[in-house]
Amino acid sequence: MLLRIAIFSAGKTLTDPLLVILTLAAILLFFAARRTSGNPRRLIVISILLTIALWLLSTPLVSGLLTRSLFITPDATDVAPDVIVVASGGVVLGANPEFDTPSYASNARIIAGVQWWRQYPHARLVLAGADTWPGGRSTRSLEVMRDRAIEHGVPPSAIELETWSTSTREHPLGLLKLRGITPNTRVGVVSSAWHMRRAVNEFRRHFRTVIVHPVPARRIDRVLYINSILPDETSLGATTSALHEWIGSAWYALSR
Repeated sequence: MLLRIAIFSAGKTLTDPLLVILTLAAILLFFAARRTSGNPRRLIVISILLTIALWLLSTPLVSGLLTRSLFITPDATDVAPDVIVVASGGVVLGANPEFDTPSYASNARIIAGVQWWRQYPHARLVLAGADTWPGGRSTRSLEVMRDRAIEHGVPPSAIELETWSTSTREHPLGLLKLRGITPNTRVGVVSSAWHMRRAVNEFRRHFRTVIVHPVPARRIDRVLYINSILPDETSLGATTSALHEWIGSAWYALSR
């Protein structure tokens, strides 16, 4: 388990555009400064191009395009789900458990899941996915999401926690371990719009009927304005998440 966590963390770190681009630029500038012969101009030009690339990846324009590239169209179907699965998106830990809050992704997913569940109150509402931390597995994110669902009016008896899975690939396998769940169960999947493509691909490998229900995405303004080409930390974070999602999808496809 610890090796798996270490590999996962290293993979995310080594594909972070901020780290990769700045490291490459620093190395190139270092060798350019140490050159006593030849023309270091080429190394300096490459460093400048890398800096421009980082600038672009940090803009709302590019981050919006990358995020939208992950979106899929929800199914146009009126099929009622037997189970509504809400994928965990993590938890923000406080000084003590009373201050723990769901991450933005977890909060948005549970609200969307509850709203959908109200249309089909006879469906089972399953919160899926344990966290893997250096100290071991944790179900804290699921517990916080359950509390939020109860705050929004879902009776505790209608909520189930699927604590076996720790990744998107394992979510459908963990669901199949629950009582009464079979490949013929009609499964509704709730996740962030940028994560839905990878999630639904995994569920469709194990269930015959999968209903896509992405969390409504934040509106991305298509009109160009000065701030859309200015870098900011939030946009770089969105770009990094989108790149990691595409890398994750490619890895799932290749490792299959």
